[in-house]
Amino acid sequence: MKKKLTKNRVSKTSAIIHHTIRSSKNKTNGLRFSGLSLNFAALLLAMFSFFTGGLNAQNIKLFSPDSAPLSGTKNIPGDYATLSLAITDLNTQGVGAGGVTINLLPGNPQTAPSGGYVIGGVGSLVLTTTSALNPVILTGNGNTITAPSNQTAGVLTDGIFKLIGADFITVSGFVMTENAANTITNDGTNNMTEWGVALLYAATTNGAQNNVIQNNTITLNRAYQNTYGIYSSSTHSANSPTVNASSLTAAGSNSNLKIYGNTISNVNFGIVNSGPAGATDINILLDIGGTSPAQGNSITNFGTTGTHSPFTSIPSSVVYGIYVQYTVNMNISNNTIISSNGGTTVGASLRGINIDGFFFDTSGTFSTVINKNSISLRSGLGTMSIVGIT
Repeated sequence: MKKKLTKNRVSKTSAIIHHTIRSSKNKTNGLRFSGLSLNFAALLLAMFSFFTGGLNAQNIKLFSPDSAPLSGTKNIPGDYATLSLAITDLNTQGVGAGGVTINLLPGNPQTAPSGGYVIGGVGSLVLTTTSALNPVILTGNGNTITAPSNQTAGVLTDGIFKLIGADFITVSGFVMTENAANTITNDGTNNMTEWGVALLYAATTNGAQNNVIQNNTITLNRAYQNTYGIYSSSTHSANSPTVNASSLTAAGSNSNLKIYGNTISNVNFGIVNSGPAGATDINILLDIGGTSPAQGNSITNFGTTGTHSPFTSIPSSVVYGIYVQYTVNMNISNNTIISSNGGTTVGASLRGINIDGFFFDTSGTFSTVINKNSISLRSGLGTMSIVGIT
């Protein structure tokens, strides 16, 4: 918590110093203030006088140790009892010089708060304190994060981790799983988890950029039609995924997203990346799978139904392993994509990798690399359109 040094506070402190000096006159060692010489006490008074006379007191701010921006390594347990408490401080105190690593020590499984862990969002100091030199690294060390069982009925925005307008964040090494107690799948009354990891904008001019999602295991429940392993969208707000409200500037996009080495299963959709629908606003730079097999993602047992809530970021009637739209300069390589064992049973089409074309005039030189992906798709219907890459 930031503390402001006000004139009233200075005046009170000065009075205490004078009182201490007066009560110390009879001491044989001369005048003293808390074991310091009178000369030093006078210096303190002069400093207080300078501050109150020459500066606006409202601009003088002090941090207590408990409210300073986070930096270095913060261990859980140790520095914090839970991951939730650490993320709360991250949002309220921001990030200090050199960035911060929030390290969940091995053997410490957690249950996510209702709605999920939110990094960023309106009012979070993460939005203004991270940078390439001051990143945030969330390290899971193989710990399981279970979705809560108290999620609000009918909400379509529950996740394990949600990055809302947050930049330079790495989420690595977590095992994310749906709560077995969550079983209601009807849109209006569901208590399920939609997203393993979601990247959303905090405002139409403040997207989630320069982020890395890597080496996580994400397992939800594909019986629920609105399940996504990793979901990045600039087409709607963080609270209303079915209402079209595309970000309006390049700053509102989710550009430069890297997705490496994740194992995603038991979801209806594997990875979705939907950029803003504007020629100058689109996502720039997307890397799903990197340059080596170790960076490739595994998406298995995905796909149940093409009938899902009308999220603005994805067409209806189609099930996707990887879906990308309104994005340029991308690499999708080294990924393994295997549809569900029982096959998709509802919908018109099943796609392994789908890149949607642009519906506006985008000029420039762009690169799209789709390389070394292994794709196996299976329909549970007698007739269905199946395409590996389109």
